[in-house]
Parts: sequence; structure tokens; C-alpha cells
Amino acid sequence: SCQRAQQAQDTLPAEVTIDLQASTTQDATALTDLLQDVECIPLETSLPALLTRIVRIEPFEGDYYILDGEKKLILVFDKGGKFLRSLGAVGKGHGEYLSVADFAIDHERRRVAILGGMANLSQAYVYDLDGKFLFSKKLDESPLWSLAGGRNGFLATTNHFTYTEGENAFLFYYFDKDFNFLHKHTPVLPKQMHHLGIMAARLKTEQDRFVYSDTYTRQTYLLGDSGRIVQRLKYTMSNPMPYEAYDNFMKAQYEYSHIDEETVAGDRVVT
Repeated sequence: SCQRAQQAQDTLPAEVTIDLQASTTQDATALTDLLQDVECIPLETSLPALLTRIVRIEPFEGDYYILDGEKKLILVFDKGGKFLRSLGAVGKGHGEYLSVADFAIDHERRRVAILGGMANLSQAYVYDLDGKFLFSKKLDESPLWSLAGGRNGFLATTNHFTYTEGENAFLFYYFDKDFNFLHKHTPVLPKQMHHLGIMAARLKTEQDRFVYSDTYTRQTYLLGDSGRIVQRLKYTMSNPMPYEAYDNFMKAQYEYSHIDEETVAGDRVVT
């Protein structure tokens, strides 16, 4: 408990309460009110370019970097949909991994970091944009499932799928550009949560901040580029799902209210 108190954030961030019970159909916002332009880019369909399970898409310098969870590789396409190359290497050798959880782009140093999955838990594999392996590093004993890159470093989260006590029981871990550990904060829930694919929120980088939507606690964390929380959005709704109910989500989804997905862009939040 002493360790958890020491690692907690020094000051409580500002909290904004959003009452979803007050929303009505008349208040609803149409998708066309949020998007200025919609474009469909047909991707190349050659064998190396085929996608099977998209985990994350990141645009960078006019190209699209797409992590394929089945191939365990990042496929890169240009703005016209032409396949350019793949990043990463599956295997047991130098610079290789057996599973992936997420990836992030270091915009300033122009390199890509792949976060290892179950078989390579909390291991970072760093490549340049051409796919040359640079280095790998063990990040922590706590299982980290999502990664986002910022101007000064990388933020990772356990998604509450972690140890539930002691020095590893935290939600956020922050590293510098070379993945040297800097700090961790925000205690996790008192119970290890299931890593459901449909409920696992992913860290996002939005402008000069990180955004994390915590499904289990109905909160959205806005973190600055130093990895510290600057604001929290707290949602209230009728009959909210308690975090314990997520153990049996397939049944509980019909009994409780919950948030499926959320996007933060500028000063607007879409749930």
C-alpha cells in the first residue's frame, strides 16, 4: 500500500462529469455533422498486402501503417492504397517476436515500436521506417497491452489486465524515447479484468496529448505529453455496468448500460 501511495499521481486531475441520462434522441449528433470529408481508399490486394485482422491504423507522412493481428506485422500503404512494405519479423531470432499487442510511431525520430503480446509480454521492438531492426527492450513485469507515442516519450497501459497488488498494480506506465522507464500511476481496479477484444480500449495520441477510454470505470483520461493526467471525463448513465459484471459480458450487456466505443477529437467527444 505504501508503494501504491508513492506511485499515485501527486495531484488529482480536474474531473468533468458527463450525464448520459440527460441525453435524448433530439440531442443526437449525426455523423455527417462531425466529418467534413469522407474518402474511400481501395488497398492493393496482392498476397503480401492482404489484411486479415486490423488492430490499429496510424497515418504518418502520407502513408498508412496498419497492424495486422493475424500476420503479426505492420503493413504500410501509400495514400493511393499501394502496398509499400511490411515491418516486423515473426520468429525466435534476433529482432523477432512470437506475438504482438500494439504498435506506435515515434514521429520525431521516425521509427516504429511494436509492443509484444502474450508470448513476448511487455517487450518493445523498435524498427526504422524501412523495417531495419534497431533494438528491443523489456519494459516491465506487469503486462502492458496498449501503446501510444508522444512528443517526449511513450505511454503504455495495462487495461486493468494486470497484477492486482503491489508495485505492478497501476494503469499507466510512461517511458522516454528509448523506452527507459520514467514513472507509473493510477491504481488499477481491485480485480484483474478479462482482456475482452470488444472491450479493450486502446491508447490514442490526439494533438499533444494521450487519450485513454476506460470502459470498466466509465472514465476518459486525458494525459499530457509527460504522461500525467490533466483531465478526466466521468460518465453517468442509468443502470451502469459494474466492473465485476464484465466477467460475464455476453450476458451482462443485456442487463446493464455500458459504453461500447469513444473518440475524442479537439474539444469534442463522441460516444
